[in-house]
Amino acid sequence: MTDRWRSSDGAWHVEVVRLTGTPDKRDGEWIRVRYCGYYVADVNGLAELDRLVPLTDLEEALTGLEICPLVTQNIGLTGQ
Repeated sequence: MTDRWRSSDGAWHVEVVRLTGTPDKRDGEWIRVRYCGYYVADVNGLAELDRLVPLTDLEEALTGLEICPLVTQNIGLTGQ
């Protein structure tokens, strides 16, 4: 089982991260949400995640964080 997922269009990436030694006592496992590679939020439950990304749109991400297709189109890159 993977601990990284992405949306079908490749824009949203979700992964499980473990935080330790945080100054605000947020240690533990969190779900990190990124959009086009940019950090959006760390959430601690599926209800919070579903507010950001529809859970039905997530699929297993077999590769790392790719370049967002929307950005790729805007800067003229192809072959992704």
